[in-house]
Amino acid sequence: HSGTNAWVTGLTAATYGSNNETYLYCPNFNCTAAGNYTLSFYAKYQCENQWDGFNIEYSLDKGTSWTVLGSAAAGWYNFANTTQTTGFPQNTPYFTNTAASYTQYSLITNVFAGNANVAFRIVMKSDGSVNQAGVAFDDFDLAGPNNQPLPVELLSFSGVHTDDENILSWSTASEINCKCFYVERSDDGISFQQIGAVNANGNSIQKSEYTFLDDQLTSTIYYYRLKEMDFNGKHEYSKIIALRNLLADQISVSPNPFTKTFIVTDLEVGSTLQLFSVDGKCLMTLSATTSAQLFHTEQLVEGVYFLCITNQNGKRKVIKLIKQ
Repeated sequence: HSGTNAWVTGLTAATYGSNNETYLYCPNFNCTAAGNYTLSFYAKYQCENQWDGFNIEYSLDKGTSWTVLGSAAAGWYNFANTTQTTGFPQNTPYFTNTAASYTQYSLITNVFAGNANVAFRIVMKSDGSVNQAGVAFDDFDLAGPNNQPLPVELLSFSGVHTDDENILSWSTASEINCKCFYVERSDDGISFQQIGAVNANGNSIQKSEYTFLDDQLTSTIYYYRLKEMDFNGKHEYSKIIALRNLLADQISVSPNPFTKTFIVTDLEVGSTLQLFSVDGKCLMTLSATTSAQLFHTEQLVEGVYFLCITNQNGKRKVIKLIKQ
């Protein structure tokens, strides 16, 4: 604190800017064990006194929402900010003024005990004038009760429909005693059946990525979830995702045969619709702005036509139409 490495605002700049808002994020911590935790770090800083500064926030939902950690107290924030809006909203405490050399700050708390995903970020903010050197951080540390490593930390789970298959993708940040991932599928999002398995890395502290292809598609929509299985028989489920084949047989044209107008339903927004004559001439081209598209064909003569529907992934469906 610091030797050759530290986190700083404006590494090459003499001062921070006006109306700045800067964040430094830490990874997730497993704090499921009950008890007190001590968060500490070293910092030196020069900020406009009582106008600019920095504080610590924590999240229990992987960064969806954030809460200021602690209040103004000895060894922690030196400004309660109770009178007016500064770089921070009124009543938001923070560190401000000057600490010319690296100083350790620490807070003992149990506010996030019992949570498996606790993340932290350092927030630095400035107002519209008087810019100074900024902030430097080092040796960020969290100490507390012993916590068992989480078996699997799932970072993402998503899917995409392409051509005639659904491609599922997921990634993990770490794995402990993880045997495999069972892929389960449902037609209704309630009753699931296993359709495959992907071997896991077992034990890993690095990011791992996985894919699974489902090409046995007979329904227009499928729901998927992962069942993470440990070697000891324990398991956990992922969230549920849904994938829809938007150019499957649910796309319909009515009436057919038609006289003056017809409507195409269950379209993917952004699809291109082209109406062709029997000799291959394109007579009309429309872009679907909603899931239903109306065609006016008063100018067309009676006969056979072909409607070609192409979605944004390039998948195509052709429907034979008859005008009477």
